[in-house]
Amino acid sequence: MDIPSRYEIVYPELVDRKAVADALDVLTGHYEKRTSPASVATILNRDGVIARWSAGRHTYTDESKLIETSDLFDLASVTKVLATGMLFARLSEEGRVDLDAPVFETIPEFVKDGRVTPRALLAHCGGLPAHVRLYKRLISREEVID
Repeated sequence: MDIPSRYEIVYPELVDRKAVADALDVLTGHYEKRTSPASVATILNRDGVIARWSAGRHTYTDESKLIETSDLFDLASVTKVLATGMLFARLSEEGRVDLDAPVFETIPEFVKDGRVTPRALLAHCGGLPAHVRLYKRLISREEVID
């Protein structure tokens, strides 16, 4: 499989070329396994970009635009782990939240299912649908909130 990829080493004296090649292998591996159509990685220090590389396309089709090292990605999943995960760890440590209590005990409007706990939601096993494609339906703001 020919996977479009590229890399740029701005400061070669600061980078192990084998490590860059290994990282590129990780990026192209995700494309091969179809876990992500594209990936971008950047090494920075306080002076700026040291190296950057990219692999893949915006979609899995050959006609799709090649990914650029300057393309931006949505980091919502990373934010959840770093921000929400840390926040719940702290709140749990302080005894301010019970990770195993059903969510509806705190948020009465939430689904009335005792298996849906903060711990289950944080671990992606709360039983809620992975995607709700609200944008495909013409519905009101109130329906979206519900």
